[in-house]
Amino acid sequence: MITLFRKHSALDFKTILTRKMLLEITVVLFTILLAGLLGNYIAEIATRQITNVLTRFFVGILIGLLVGLGVGVFVKRIWDRIQKRP
Repeated sequence: MITLFRKHSALDFKTILTRKMLLEITVVLFTILLAGLLGNYIAEIATRQITNVLTRFFVGILIGLLVGLGVGVFVKRIWDRIQKRP
C-alpha cells in the first residue's frame, strides 16, 4: 500500500503549528505594547494644554484608542505582506 504521508508527519505538523502560534502571539504582544506606548505618548502631548481634568481624560482616551487602531491596522498590513496573503 502506498502511503501519502511521510513518517512523523504528525510531529512535523505539531512543530510547525507551535512555531506559528508562538510567532502570532509574539506579534500580538508586540502590537499591544507598541500601541500602548505610542498611544500614551501621543495622548500626553495632545492633552498637555487642556486644563479641565474631565475633558483631558476623555480626549486622552479617544486619542489613545485612535492610535491603537492605527497601530493595529499598520501591523496587520505588514503581517499580511510578510505572510504573502493577497
